[in-house]
Amino acid sequence: MEIDQQDQQPHILLLPLPLRSHLLCHVGIHVTFLNTDHIHRRLHQRHVLSAHFPALRFESILDGLPPDYPRIVPPKINLVSSLRFVTKPLLRDLLISLTKKDDKSYDSTRPPSNCVITYGCMRFTIDVAEELGIPVMAMPILSACGFWSTSCILDLIQQGQLHFGGEH
Repeated sequence: MEIDQQDQQPHILLLPLPLRSHLLCHVGIHVTFLNTDHIHRRLHQRHVLSAHFPALRFESILDGLPPDYPRIVPPKINLVSSLRFVTKPLLRDLLISLTKKDDKSYDSTRPPSNCVITYGCMRFTIDVAEELGIPVMAMPILSACGFWSTSCILDLIQQGQLHFGGEH
């Protein structure tokens, strides 16, 4: 799929793992935040956010589990499995509607999505984005503390505070 890069505004589709959510909205970047229907219903202030940040939009997609199914530990593995099999074709349809101007469901008030950001454990999102020719960034699941620790590893090694044994 070819997307006209000339004069195109950035539009990012974020796909968080529906176990915890993160919010990113930056001036000049259109962000579509895709959650499962279950999480979407719990976001009471999404309309207020969208009103204050017109470049921010919330969409939802089925996770494939019954509404009364517990989305807590230990059934998380069932959620991930259901997302892979049920949500993948729905995600493909949604991405087409967000990127293809000739698709009847295309929203002409927003630029087409030209980047997908997802968690690496949600491989099906990477497969769909690559199939449609949309650049994709897969992020590890980390808390702020985990991210900070990971980003400091090289400095800790160089300062001699993180040892692996042996000569190095």
